[in-house]
Amino acid sequence: MVTEKCNTNCIYCYAKRNIRREMSTSEIANIFRKLSYSGIINLTLTGGDIFARKDWYDIISLSQYAGFGYLISTKSILEEADIVKLKQLGIPQVQFSLDSISPKVLKKIIKVGSEYVEKLKVMFEMCTKHNLNISLRTVLCKQNSNIKDIRGLCDFVNMLC
Repeated sequence: MVTEKCNTNCIYCYAKRNIRREMSTSEIANIFRKLSYSGIINLTLTGGDIFARKDWYDIISLSQYAGFGYLISTKSILEEADIVKLKQLGIPQVQFSLDSISPKVLKKIIKVGSEYVEKLKVMFEMCTKHNLNISLRTVLCKQNSNIKDIRGLCDFVNMLC
């Protein structure tokens, strides 16, 4: 967990948002070195959300330099420039957590505005354009586990394929 910061505010989140101190890039690099020396080969870069850090590119680069394979998990809407940077780093895939496509439901469970879904569509188009694969994950809770929401999410995913 490289940060407790996040660009969403999920009702089910375990991150302790009141933590003020965050590890520096050099502290993270030191941890990567120690993990690499001890034989660890895979990391999951999560948080909070790594993309809530300004130095996310450096952190991913450092993890690559330390020799790790990893999973990047996010709910952040990535800009095209971010997608290009990920591809330049050789990242083939990003896990994206999508709990609903209903703006009303998303406002309730992850506290985002009504523009989130439209921005998400643009992001997925940019990922396709730049050949960055997206693995979708969903957290079901009482606010999004009815058949209408699940069907809507499935229809959205099918539209993208």
